[in-house]
Amino acid sequence: MCTTEIVHELYLRIGGEHDNSFAGRAQFFAYAARAMRHLLVDHARRRMQIGRGGRHIRAPMSDPAVGAVVIDPNQALELDTALNRLEKDDERAAKVLELHYFAGLPLDRIAELLGVGERTIDRDMSYALSFLSVALKE
Repeated sequence: MCTTEIVHELYLRIGGEHDNSFAGRAQFFAYAARAMRHLLVDHARRRMQIGRGGRHIRAPMSDPAVGAVVIDPNQALELDTALNRLEKDDERAAKVLELHYFAGLPLDRIAELLGVGERTIDRDMSYALSFLSVALKE
């Protein structure tokens, strides 16, 4: 998927599934991050389907440097499973990770949105990354 396709799909999901009346910026960004995560996981699942050549090794036809996002479907599904486990273990750390990686927010902005200190967000992020590192090695 190219970046433009991802942004358009995300826009359609946010506009089509929600009435655009978010309680605040924090709720909007949380929703957008979750929608982005699900969009990428859904794309990975579609690519893994046998009818779409899921058992074959894929070689990207486009150069990632020109804006294409190349996702290994197996890794995307493993990451989603690990994120679900993290969410059960520490919900705020999972939210911080989603907002940072899927919504692209800097950590200081996440602290502001969640109403906690930057040091708390730093600790949550460190914990989330450590948790994922261990979970993805299993």
